Amino acid sequence: MIRSNALVEHFRQAIDALAAMEGQNLLVIDNAPEAAAAYLEELSKLEHWRILFTSRAAIPNTATFRLDTLTPEEATQLYERIYEKPAQSEPLDTILNDIGYHTLTIELLAAYARDKKLEPPALLDLLRQKGLARLDDYEVNTPRSAKTQDIAAHLRDVFLLELDAAEQEILRNCCILPTSNVPLDPDLVSEDRLCDLFGKKEGETDFKKRLRRLARMNWLVESQGGYRCHPVIAETAKAQLLPDAVNCGVLIKNVTRLLIPDKETNEPGIKRAPFAPLAEAVFKGVWKEKGDFEEADQAKRKIGVWLDNLFSNTGNNHKSLEYNQKALSIWEKVLPMDHPDLAISYNNLSSTYGALGEHQKSLEYHEKALAIREKVLPGIILIWHVRSTTWRQHYGAWAIFGKFGIQRKSPFHLGKSVAGGSS
Repeated sequence: MIRSNALVEHFRQAIDALAAMEGQNLLVIDNAPEAAAAYLEELSKLEHWRILFTSRAAIPNTATFRLDTLTPEEATQLYERIYEKPAQSEPLDTILNDIGYHTLTIELLAAYARDKKLEPPALLDLLRQKGLARLDDYEVNTPRSAKTQDIAAHLRDVFLLELDAAEQEILRNCCILPTSNVPLDPDLVSEDRLCDLFGKKEGETDFKKRLRRLARMNWLVESQGGYRCHPVIAETAKAQLLPDAVNCGVLIKNVTRLLIPDKETNEPGIKRAPFAPLAEAVFKGVWKEKGDFEEADQAKRKIGVWLDNLFSNTGNNHKSLEYNQKALSIWEKVLPMDHPDLAISYNNLSSTYGALGEHQKSLEYHEKALAIREKVLPGIILIWHVRSTTWRQHYGAWAIFGKFGIQRKSPFHLGKSVAGGSS
């Protein structure tokens, strides 16, 4: 690794140059030692880059995917089991050695060769054309940061072998749902559920056939009737298909609807808690930590608002605060600063800070909310939902109404509201 001051300066200059590059990019740091952890802070500046370390060492403060490997004999047996006929040969030995006897890659290649009826020599030629990288016995490490995502770079070329547009669309959506290593009710990712969430009711039969084919090809993991991505496949798909608020807009909208209680039956918001894992995964899958938000990002804002509402109802104030802040960061970019919905969002932040005991913060956001209300709706009697007791502690029960020329001496205590959160 870098040691001298001169090399450190060259490294930083390189980071600055990479940071200036536009678009989505991948940086692979091969055979990195444990000391690479010292440079994670510098690497985190690369907002538009996905960063991959390959390493035999455990690098601190990174997310690690151990590349499960087999013996040559076990690898051949696994390949032949999925390929569904004997395939042992020198070309197959070369393929398995080149991919480091990595279990997931063997499964993908064997399923692909079976589907395309490729004998090992033809498959080897194709992989040589695609430039599939040699693996050895590495681990995959990536910095733990919202700015970078875990990715197994060696799968990138396999991914590009052949997936049609419809299959890529399914994977683009699936890769931002909870992955196969996360405990989840399989009904949340069943064929019927995914058909609804992806907006494919009109082509339901074809959609389900493609879903099953992707599972047969090992791009999806089917378990107990549910379909999900392996975490490494999910990150590979994210790198190749770039899910965002536009190309995953239908999924975002339909997952958001799952969070909205039924008004006609006066359904308690807490009843929607089982859908939180889906919504959180989707939100995080398309969230960008920094950027110029656009009108299309309103879909992300809505799902954040309803996650805030759900976690507030379940008493998880820290998560409520997280999603309120993220939704607000979008609103502050796309709405006028005196928009009434901003007042509601500020008010809800005040309520959450109050529930967390941060009364000064609570007061600060109450003041912001009131400033907008007074400007946009002067002289109008307003009573909107307030949960925090901070105002009573600082001004007395009537003061918040007194700002509108009204004196009310009885205390008040209402719940949070959802600003612009309807679908």
